[in-house]
Amino acid sequence: MAFPWVALAIGVSTLVSFAGSRQQQSNLRRAAKNDKIKADTRALQQQIEATKRARLFSSEIRARRGASGTRVGQESNLMQQKILSDNLADAKQSILLSANFQHSDIDNQLLGSLATSYYNQYGSLLKGIGATYEAGQNYKIRQET
Repeated sequence: MAFPWVALAIGVSTLVSFAGSRQQQSNLRRAAKNDKIKADTRALQQQIEATKRARLFSSEIRARRGASGTRVGQESNLMQQKILSDNLADAKQSILLSANFQHSDIDNQLLGSLATSYYNQYGSLLKGIGATYEAGQNYKIRQET
């Protein structure tokens, strides 16, 4: 009695395909995690730039006040400083909100990709099992005749 090599080859091919799908899903998760890290880094850089701009503008305000000869407490521009501080807080908040939206977008893309991958993976597995079974049955039929 000969060994059913076709059935074995189909089964091994199915298992290799299944393992490849699992690796692809792992890679998708890893890529999403890296994308989130990049988004966080970008948001941090934007916050640093906003803080630098605010400090520079604050320094310019103090320099103008010093150049005009006014003393602190006289004709003070505390309102400008408060507005500057509020604008910086708003800028940082919008940067964080943008980063959160990017995280949500990354998560949604990952879910879509994983759903497609799972569908293909298990569809391929079921087809492979069916093909292996069919090849085994054909082998048995040929052996009986």
